[in-house]
Amino acid sequence: TKSELDDESFYRMFGRISEFAAGHSGVVLEDYGTGIFNSNFTQKIIPLLKEHNLFISVDPSRITDPLLYKGAHLLKPNRLESELMVKQLGYNEKNIEKIMEILVDKLEPEKVIITLGGEGMAILDTKVDKTVQTIPTVAREVFDVSGAGDTAISAIAASLACGATLTEAAWIGNCASGVVIGKKGTALVNQTELQAYYDKLNHK
Repeated sequence: TKSELDDESFYRMFGRISEFAAGHSGVVLEDYGTGIFNSNFTQKIIPLLKEHNLFISVDPSRITDPLLYKGAHLLKPNRLESELMVKQLGYNEKNIEKIMEILVDKLEPEKVIITLGGEGMAILDTKVDKTVQTIPTVAREVFDVSGAGDTAISAIAASLACGATLTEAAWIGNCASGVVIGKKGTALVNQTELQAYYDKLNHK
């Protein structure tokens, strides 16, 4: 459905999120454009997560008002999503560095990663400096890209929670995506596969 949740469903979901918030260090908000992300949701959920000191990562939808993501620590759109986000904010911009500048100015995230498909990832950590870095893709064989974005942000968020820098986390997310797109269908990656993929890249 793309309709908004009714009050009963929303408060049931809010209650479950409240239960889990206390026992975790971070959360990934995946917006699939199904109607869950609206002002009622974000105005209640993001402050709740911040009260528990959770690191909030958002994988945005191209159709959601980007201002609803304000308060998140990390934004990870793909190139098209980032262009549509700044367009909704009133800018017609294609340059990745300028897009990042707009997103940081208007939405105030600490960190931004824009995935660039075969060109890799552009990353910006405002807590370190204002310089946009680009890391190349590490994918070698591509069978199915289903779930690659979900895999990347999950690996990135987990890495950041363990103390990785944004650059380190982006490389780990990049490798994790490289593993899953080498499989058929929506796939998972485990730590052993991730280590093996990394070792292969480094010719170990």
